[in-house]
Order: sequence, then C-alpha cells, then structure tokens
Amino acid sequence: EVLAHYLPKFSIEGIWERRGPAQEYQFICWRAARPGAEIERQAACQAILARLAGELTQPSRLWLIKILQHVGREESVPVLAKFADMAGAEIRTWALRALAENPSALADKALDGLLRDAPHERLVERLVVAPASPSLIPVFAKHAAGEGDVALAAMQALGRSGSTAADVALQA
Repeated sequence: EVLAHYLPKFSIEGIWERRGPAQEYQFICWRAARPGAEIERQAACQAILARLAGELTQPSRLWLIKILQHVGREESVPVLAKFADMAGAEIRTWALRALAENPSALADKALDGLLRDAPHERLVERLVVAPASPSLIPVFAKHAAGEGDVALAAMQALGRSGSTAADVALQA
C-alpha cells in the first residue's frame, strides 16, 4: 500500500517534485532492512519486485532498482539479473551494481553467468562492477590475457580481489 501511494510520485517529470517522495520511500525501505527486521525487509523487497515486473516509467524503475541495491538479497537476484542483461544502459548498469552488492551466493552465481555469457560490447561494464569474488578469478584471468579495454577492466577486477590466485593471474 505504501509503495502504491508513492510510485506515481516517482514518475513526476521534475526531479525536485519527485525527490521528496522518493527519499521518503527510500527511508522506509532502509528502515525495513535494519538488523532484526527480516520480515519487513522481505515484504519491502517483494513489493518492489512485484512492481518491477509491470510497466513503469524509467525514473520509477531506476529508483526501485537502486533501493534493491541496498535492501535486496537472494529474492531479488532473478529480477536484477534480467535487468542486468537488458538493452537500456542506465538500467543495466544499476542492476549490475545491485547484483554486485547483493550478499547472497545466488548473486555471485548470476554475475558469473553474466560475465561468462557477456557479448563483447557489454563485457567491460560487467567486469567493472563484478565483485572481487574468488570464484570469478578464472573469468577475470581469461579476459586479462587479452588486449584493450576488456583486459584492463579484468586486470582491475583481479587487483580488487587481493588474493594470491589473483596475484598469480596478474603476474601471468
């Protein structure tokens, strides 16, 4: 009910008019994600995920994905992975960031799949946001052996890892 109240206000053309409602809803979601309030966090995420499945304006969709970046867990991974593979660059970028910051193992698995199956034109953006997960080091190492922007992004991803395996890959 709260999201239904605020959602039309996220779509207002002027940023100053939608700023207040967006911040209020963000505060509600962040409060729901506090320690010890798992049921509230899940309810907020389920409400957001249900709305993301429907028709939304670009600002509304983007704002809800940004909220999931902070409060989403495993339940949000399938929807975020879908948006991370879409044509719209801004939505895709924020969905990738939300996946990268998602603490679930399912998010790591989704990012691994997105990296392994990435078309060349989307590989750099995926490497830049990928978390420094040990499971992704072989993928980073493979791309670091190449040339150009993809290799540089993969080397940076290896450097973020800080692991011995990443150091070995960087030396190679």
